[in-house]
Amino acid sequence: MENERPNVTASGPGSVAIGGNAGPVTVNNYLQNKGIRPFKIFRGDPSHPLKDPSSGVINVSDLREDLLKIEDPREILPHATPVCIRGTLYPCALLVSGWWTRQQEGKIEVPQWDNDIQAWLFHGFHEWGPSWDFTWNFENTEGTHVKPYLIAQLGDGDEANSIPVIIPREKAKRLHEIFLEKGNRLGIKVGGFEVEIKGLLTHRIHFTDQELESFDLQQEDILNYCIWLKEGEVGHVIKPLLRRDKDIYSGYLWKLIAPQKWIEGKETIPLNQVYFVWEHTNFLKQDSVKYNLNSLEHKVSYIKGMHKEKHGEDDFILLQKSSSLVPGTPKWKADEFYNFFLGKTGETI
Repeated sequence: MENERPNVTASGPGSVAIGGNAGPVTVNNYLQNKGIRPFKIFRGDPSHPLKDPSSGVINVSDLREDLLKIEDPREILPHATPVCIRGTLYPCALLVSGWWTRQQEGKIEVPQWDNDIQAWLFHGFHEWGPSWDFTWNFENTEGTHVKPYLIAQLGDGDEANSIPVIIPREKAKRLHEIFLEKGNRLGIKVGGFEVEIKGLLTHRIHFTDQELESFDLQQEDILNYCIWLKEGEVGHVIKPLLRRDKDIYSGYLWKLIAPQKWIEGKETIPLNQVYFVWEHTNFLKQDSVKYNLNSLEHKVSYIKGMHKEKHGEDDFILLQKSSSLVPGTPKWKADEFYNFFLGKTGETI
């Protein structure tokens, strides 16, 4: 299309080889592999018959602990299993986090960074795998594309301690309205609230109608699992809890920015032509979000000043961001990343 849609082929000192894949990786391809591709297997219905429903409510932290101990999910969880899970729901997809990164040690070709700040920011982003709301853009609809699935997370205390939740569009839309209503009461957009979710606990093996791709995930990795809800299924519900017994759900706010002169006219953008700027916050508290958004802007200002001293005056472009909590309209459209999630052919991101 245009400069807004760079493709994934590139070469040179700014490229990174990840997971033994052939060829270099650009910024878009990096985000695809780290954030979107691992969820693609979950976009269809689980194909196995259901077990009998389990009884009682399980805390998401207990569920994660149990799942990470399973050596063979085919024995412990042979079918998609109805469950009721309690935790903090946050409307973002967790990027593939530290356990996946550590499996890639020795396979990453580090680019030649422009400066140590740029190198450190990428290292932190890559190592800690923050969240991204690339499926949640009800406020900024692009075209008439209807999203059949949206990805959230259910966690306890921190986004790293979460499990993916696959939510059909109509349920997600109602949830979005709840988020907005709560945010309006507080005077700011905040992320996350306590819920009970009734749905299906599934593993990648339950989606056998689709190709089971390999992402170097280990057998015990939590991103092999998800809580899956089906539109029109009476028993699949998300119940917001009126009583808030959690005060902290922490995670990262981030911006992906680039100097205009570095990327102008380029169809592909190497990783060393951008800055992954991030700040850790408490999504459940208004003051924390405001404070850390302010800190994020201070970091951006510092980078702009540092860049000006070394390279001269230049405008910076916002390419992508973590969520609607972060102000600004990204240059890269979320729908293009979502189309990649759906496995649409002919896309060039």
